[in-house]
Amino acid sequence: MKKRFLLIPSCKKGNGSGHVQRMLLLYYELKVHVSVFLLFPCKVLSPGIRELVKKIPYSDIFEWQLPEQMDWDVIVVDKRKTEKDEWLAWKDRGFIVGIDEGGPYRKDFPYLIDIIPGIHKKESASIENPAFIDLPSPAHRKIQEGKYPDK
Repeated sequence: MKKRFLLIPSCKKGNGSGHVQRMLLLYYELKVHVSVFLLFPCKVLSPGIRELVKKIPYSDIFEWQLPEQMDWDVIVVDKRKTEKDEWLAWKDRGFIVGIDEGGPYRKDFPYLIDIIPGIHKKESASIENPAFIDLPSPAHRKIQEGKYPDK
């Protein structure tokens, strides 16, 4: 049976599309190896995010909250700040990886990736590397143009 991954980008108004684009790149890379799904923890998705995800099968997307019966092998959270209700809903549902997590639950994430080293000085990350910063690569341009994953 394939491993199950859940990717959770920030979709909060004002956070930009970088979190979503990073998770979409990860989605397309992982989907040939594992079962991968996206959760958008917002009640309403912006037209920009809807445009970015239009080529992803609807069955791979959850909006607002997860079905209660589903657990995951790995949950990747790229939200800036995980809220209490989110942490409580996700913490026992799979191994959680946080990307640039800056919220009060940062210390509780079993694995942290900081793309901007030193930004969170209190708790160190498992790995810090500015090379993870999304640059305008051809894959990024395809996502922005709504053409990915067509090859």
